[in-house]
This record gives sequence, structure tokens and C-alpha cells, in this order.
Amino acid sequence: DARDGDTVVFPPMVYHLDESGLRVKSGLTLSMYGAVFRLDEHRKNDGAAFVGRDVSRVRFHGGKIVGRNDAWA
Repeated sequence: DARDGDTVVFPPMVYHLDESGLRVKSGLTLSMYGAVFRLDEHRKNDGAAFVGRDVSRVRFHGGKIVGRNDAWA
């Protein structure tokens, strides 16, 4: 429900992402210091952790994406 210009804060913890990823909208700032986004280890397709269509002006601060480097660099 975040709106253009909002900051979305992800507290430091591990977030498990399925093949759908996390939807991102235009104009957001994502504050992810200390957050780890772990991709589903059973995923069959390469996919993005963060997804969106016609998205612009998004700022990502901090965070780490982990998983499936064995299958997709």
C-alpha cells in the first residue's frame, strides 16, 4: 500500500522470496539495512528478487540478496 514518495523500511531479518519476487512501485525508497532477501532454494526459473512494470525513481538502500548462484550467476 506504499505510495509515491514513501519510504518502506525492512527491519534487519531474513525475508524468504518465492519465484514471484517482491513487487516494487515507482517513487519508492526501500530502506533495507541489515535485511537479507533469500530466494526460494526450490525455484526452477531464474527470476528477480524485486519486480515491477514501468517502474521509475526507486531507490534501494542496503540489503543483501542470497540464493541460487549455483544455478544463475
